[in-house]
Amino acid sequence: MFTLQHILYMVVAFAVTGVLLWLGKRYLKTDEGKNLAVRWCAWITVLIHISDLWVDFLKNAGAVEIPDNVLFLIYPCNICMWLLVLVSCMPRNNVLYRILSEFTCLGGTVCGIIGLVFNANFDSNPTLLDYSVLKGLLSHSTMILGTLFLGVSGLVKIRVRNVLSVVSGLLLFLLIGLGINAIFAKFGIEDCNAMYLQEPPFASMPWLNTAVMGVAGVAVAFIFTVLFEKLALKKKWKEIFTLSALLGDDIIKPKADEINE
Repeated sequence: MFTLQHILYMVVAFAVTGVLLWLGKRYLKTDEGKNLAVRWCAWITVLIHISDLWVDFLKNAGAVEIPDNVLFLIYPCNICMWLLVLVSCMPRNNVLYRILSEFTCLGGTVCGIIGLVFNANFDSNPTLLDYSVLKGLLSHSTMILGTLFLGVSGLVKIRVRNVLSVVSGLLLFLLIGLGINAIFAKFGIEDCNAMYLQEPPFASMPWLNTAVMGVAGVAVAFIFTVLFEKLALKKKWKEIFTLSALLGDDIIKPKADEINE
């Protein structure tokens, strides 16, 4: 998996991501401009994700096989990709936006990095000359750029309360995975292992199942957000763990403009 091509791609991808995040942070000052940048990342990710349909159509004289993860939300990154589209297009002054955007920022970034570093397509065909492999890496890169920019730009406030959004997002993963696996079983289609509910993603690590990854994800989100509030925002412990801080003022005491502060 970690061939020279793969390593070089990741080095370049993360370097470009860092530069673009810095440019966005420096020059995009309005919420409208920031949100537009996220929207561009979201739709570019979608177009790259489905672009191999056109490539295969042209290469195979009109014959094309549609991958299951184009038609269905098979993997966590598929959900995060469409969540990025959703949060970039929906009104921002409500609780639903806050929950979805917080999960997309944290969950989408983690899923994207895992999908980029441990890419199954590259593992089975380790070459960037195959477009179906290259587009998988590219789409993860553009999604990571969008999800990270949600946090870097301030559209998402990094707080301990984000953990509740992460838990909500993981429950969404579970429900969608169960639903898609049930649909495939109902129609006698070969198992797609949606959300890795039937088999762990890596055969060499059978202990790394959905439950373990979910618990680890919540733990990482909690530790990261606590450290961010403590070290970056210089908050006292009692300020971090108040009920209002943990749930959000828009739930404890609804305020339409809380997200934009």
